Amino acid sequence: METQYTLIRLRIEDPAIADILMTELFEQGYDSFEEHPSGLDAYVATVLFDRAILEQTLASYTDLCAIAIELVEPLQPQNWNAIWESNFQPVIIQNRIVVKAPFHHITETYPHTIVIEPKMAFGTGHHETTAMMLEAMLDIELSQKAVLDFGCGTGILAIFAAQNHARPIVAIDYDPLSTENTADNCEVNNIEGITILLGDQNQIPEGQLFDVVLANITRNVIFASFDRLYNNTAPDGVMLFSGILTTDVPDLIHLAEQYSLRLQQQLTHNNWAMLAFRKG
Repeated sequence: METQYTLIRLRIEDPAIADILMTELFEQGYDSFEEHPSGLDAYVATVLFDRAILEQTLASYTDLCAIAIELVEPLQPQNWNAIWESNFQPVIIQNRIVVKAPFHHITETYPHTIVIEPKMAFGTGHHETTAMMLEAMLDIELSQKAVLDFGCGTGILAIFAAQNHARPIVAIDYDPLSTENTADNCEVNNIEGITILLGDQNQIPEGQLFDVVLANITRNVIFASFDRLYNNTAPDGVMLFSGILTTDVPDLIHLAEQYSLRLQQQLTHNNWAMLAFRKG
């Protein structure tokens, strides 16, 4: 039996808030989105849709910009996976990395190829935050470096680290769909040896130090986990953070300064930012 889906059309004044809402709604079970000039279309399995929870979520952002529910409409059953695949395009980063699905046929050659099964909306390289993390990782020596991918999503960052001979690598996510997808994508890319853990900061191995810490997550999780991530970063290690808006940059820099971290790199794109700090 095909899954019945519901379309929720949102009018959102600020595109940056639309991006944040996509992340939050994804965490609530919404599994695909379409951005349009006036806002966002969100799709969720009808059995998971709760209008009261949606309205509560939107209410937390109304002080930042105008948001309204324009449409709630049950949809006829469709092959959503086929529709998603048809819209999934390869991503090229700095002409050095191509992120593609198994069904893409690319004639050009690139130094790095990452294959991601398009099973989820985040961590495919399409979002600015993931692309900026990969761009920053191009300039980091990863060979034989211990890497932590905190909030691994599809595992794309951990896989890129493995392709560049990093070891050991630990990938953590609180969402079981993410850890399952990471394991699947490791298999697709012929990657072995990544330790995949389900949970939050408490799953970071006690006492293990990482040369490279990757955190492409939300602002609140970054701030809540910062102390633990710092303590698990090796001396002279690098910490990369994304998933934050450019308006959050001063707060993150201020927090990093309290730990005597040195800002190494800052990238911005479409109101999103990536910051890299060095410890020691």
